[in-house]
Amino acid sequence: MSRGSHLTKEEQAQIRAFKIAGWSNRMISSKLKRSLNCINQFVNNPDHYERMKNTGAPKKLTERDKRGIVRLASNTMKSCNDIKNELGLNISKTTVWRAIDQSPEIVRAKLVPAPRLTLRHKDNRLTFAKANMATDWDKIIFSEEKKFNLDGPDGYNSYWHDIRKDQLRFPKRNFGGGRVILKYRWTVGVQCQ
Repeated sequence: MSRGSHLTKEEQAQIRAFKIAGWSNRMISSKLKRSLNCINQFVNNPDHYERMKNTGAPKKLTERDKRGIVRLASNTMKSCNDIKNELGLNISKTTVWRAIDQSPEIVRAKLVPAPRLTLRHKDNRLTFAKANMATDWDKIIFSEEKKFNLDGPDGYNSYWHDIRKDQLRFPKRNFGGGRVILKYRWTVGVQCQ
C-alpha cells in the first residue's frame, strides 16, 4: 500500500485550530478527509512532523571516509584490506568494497600490457624514427627467438584451493622435461626462416 501525501501547511494550521476548539482527532480526520493515523501523528508531535526517522543501524562510513577510500583506490592495485589499514578504519573489507562499488567513477578493469616508457625513452624513439625515415626497410632483416617449456611456465604457479577437495598437483617430468627454442628471421615484406 502506498503512502499518502503529507499534510499541507494549511491543513496543519486547521488541525491546530480544531484542537484549540476542542475537536477530537476522529472529527478532524472526517472533516479534512485524511486518515486518523495521519492526524494522530501530527497531533502527537507537531514540531517533528515530516522529518525522516532514522531507522536501521548507524552508517559505518562518513562521506569523508568514502571520498578517502575512492581516492586511495583510484588507479592503484591496492586491496580492500590495504585501503582499510592505510586509512585506519575499523570496518570490514566488504564495507570498503561496497564504497568503491557505489562510486560511479571507479570500475574494475584488466591491466593492459604496455612497455614502461619514460620521457627519455619516448624522446629516443622519436629521434630514431626521425633519423631513419629514409631507410629502405626491405633490406633490413629482423630476428627473434621464443622459448617454449614443455612442462608449463617457468614462473610461480598458484590457484584458489578448495579445502574440501584434494590438492591439485603441477605435473612435472624428471630433469626438467625440456624446452624448445624457436629462432626466426624476417624482412618487412617477406617472412623467412
